[in-house]
Amino acid sequence: MQFASSGLGSISLATILNDPGASNDEAKSPIVTTLNGVDIRALMLMQTLQIDDTLGQPVTASFTLKDSAPQIGDVVQVRYFSQVIFAGFIDRIQR
Repeated sequence: MQFASSGLGSISLATILNDPGASNDEAKSPIVTTLNGVDIRALMLMQTLQIDDTLGQPVTASFTLKDSAPQIGDVVQVRYFSQVIFAGFIDRIQR
């Protein structure tokens, strides 16, 4: 399944926000993707995360999961070394 997410507000990738509650488990993977606050790194297919940040357009992200059935409206967050680079919600699901 492939999921597309829309960003909340107008946060761009150039704007890096600290996540004070982030754990220090980047040894496994520097990119941590969560769905409704649950780590889904084990469910993501390798190299399918794509974040599009086009000037003047909303930031979007897409990725492919295996063995998971999220719903439209579920909250997605992507961190890179504890820095939030995307926060949004699922607005499209392609099966």
